[in-house]
Amino acid sequence: MIMTLYSKSFVIWLLASHSGLAHEFWIEPRAYTFESKSTIAADLFVGSEFVGQDYIFIPKGYSSARFSRNGVETELAFTGQDNPSLSLQSGENGLHAIVLVSNASTLKHDTLADFREFAETVGRGAEVFGTSPDQPIREAYFRYAKTLVGVGDKKGQDHAYGAVYEWVALDNPYVTLEGPLRFQLLLNGEANANQPVQVFARDAASGAETEPLHMATDADGILALPDDIRGEIMINSVKLLPVKHENFDWVSYWASLTFAR
Repeated sequence: MIMTLYSKSFVIWLLASHSGLAHEFWIEPRAYTFESKSTIAADLFVGSEFVGQDYIFIPKGYSSARFSRNGVETELAFTGQDNPSLSLQSGENGLHAIVLVSNASTLKHDTLADFREFAETVGRGAEVFGTSPDQPIREAYFRYAKTLVGVGDKKGQDHAYGAVYEWVALDNPYVTLEGPLRFQLLLNGEANANQPVQVFARDAASGAETEPLHMATDADGILALPDDIRGEIMINSVKLLPVKHENFDWVSYWASLTFAR
């Protein structure tokens, strides 16, 4: 049940870091638009503020790992390469997606203060304020990551892939050139209303840390991203729920989506 993510130096950087910080998981293509029949190179990252450690892709860590091209889906296989993490052939024109759904991982928060700090970072502070479980606090977590890339004419429509917690782009960011972009957050396939969201945007060439913009989904689970948010973008939301389980006290579901505009 426990997934281990291996970095290129095989150092478990995530678990060695301060447990109060958020650790987003995302897919980062080395470019977001391509000519048809190009090779799409992408890396996997775990980190904070859109900066992190890149990881080797190991299929056994995921319940689903797919490359979607105009409705044709291919399961990702381990290639043994670590630079880049993924190297895929784009095929024909359209909107392509790389989708990863992790198995479960677990961690321990050493103190209640650490756990509350983490919860506040992802907009869930109020939900854990009254909790007082025995220490340490044990958390199980699942991560869902998607990236969208545009190939050739870049036309196409995103869709859901069946994760517990996931983003679906209602607007194609590569053909909707002006105005807001809409993204819907789903929990078990249903719109998840009024959920906290962290939005990160940076110049694609900078690689610099980016302070999150805190937003929320509306009554229909939709995030409307303003037109002036440009560059390389990640939207992220964390669902944090208490559970009664012999091995952990809380479960979190992480949903990230990366694209460029």
